[in-house]
Amino acid sequence: MHRTAPLFILPRKRFGFLLFVFFLLPFGVAAQPHALTDSATISLITVSPGNELYTTFGHSAFRVVDKPQNLDRIYNYGTFDFDEPGFYLNFCRG
Repeated sequence: MHRTAPLFILPRKRFGFLLFVFFLLPFGVAAQPHALTDSATISLITVSPGNELYTTFGHSAFRVVDKPQNLDRIYNYGTFDFDEPGFYLNFCRG
């Protein structure tokens, strides 16, 4: 047997949801990335391979510089915790 909620509860939940979404809208707009100017540069930084297993293939990162917007950031992917149990095994697995 399928039970439904009383009719007076559904509009209240719907109103609460709409109110929640309404208050979140400004945060979504503020989180949008800045548009880069024409003078912006994007560079690829590559570090040479090392002797440790995790440095065998080197490492890369992106650097974004946009002086008119006072923006200078490096986006680095692939960081990890050396103290993680089974680090080398997990590293080899990918």
